[in-house]
Amino acid sequence: MFAFFSSFLLCLVFVIRFKSFCFFVAETETSPTVESTTKPEPLAASSEETGQILKEKEDELLDHLSSECPCTPNNIWLDLFFLLDSSSAMTRSSFQFVTAYVESVLYQMSVGLSDGQETRVGFITYGKNAKLLYNLSFWDSTNKLVNYMNLSLESSLGTDIEGAIRLAEANFIPPHHRLNARKVIVIIASAFQSGTYHDPMVAANTFKEDGGIIITVGEKVPDMY
Repeated sequence: MFAFFSSFLLCLVFVIRFKSFCFFVAETETSPTVESTTKPEPLAASSEETGQILKEKEDELLDHLSSECPCTPNNIWLDLFFLLDSSSAMTRSSFQFVTAYVESVLYQMSVGLSDGQETRVGFITYGKNAKLLYNLSFWDSTNKLVNYMNLSLESSLGTDIEGAIRLAEANFIPPHHRLNARKVIVIIASAFQSGTYHDPMVAANTFKEDGGIIITVGEKVPDMY
């Protein structure tokens, strides 16, 4: 189980540099708020007993920043799957927190279905099993995503990260996936139960060898960078 940071300063920086573009998303307490009909009420900082929901990796990721990177969040050009833990290791409040956090990141981006200069976004939840909720061609605008996305907590036993990665990989196909866009998976997890399922590193390495990028957020999750 993760724990929330006791302070409300949460920062997530994803940087992926390519020859012609980079991927940059930063979230701090001064970031724009998300106007969403599904946005949960703000959560109080949790105690240590609730565990830590988002593991801060600021120092590690900031090392990859470069002054040569000209990109801004609203012109990111990727095909992006979010894999969200929906197992019993997640509380309802922590799942709502993660959902609102993801929405606030995507609010800064241009989500759409054009061939370039927009990001396509899909969502998969996993617990005992992995489940595709939205494929990459479902959302045609940022506004629709942050206002109408509906993610629910299943609270099932188990954390099938491997199944979620393989499900995402199977859905990086045309016409949903653009062949001229880089494939990215972001895994937000509360826990990883080693030995319960197949090792997710095999699926992760296969995806990366095929040109994909994986970013993990959470404790007790193998480093899949």
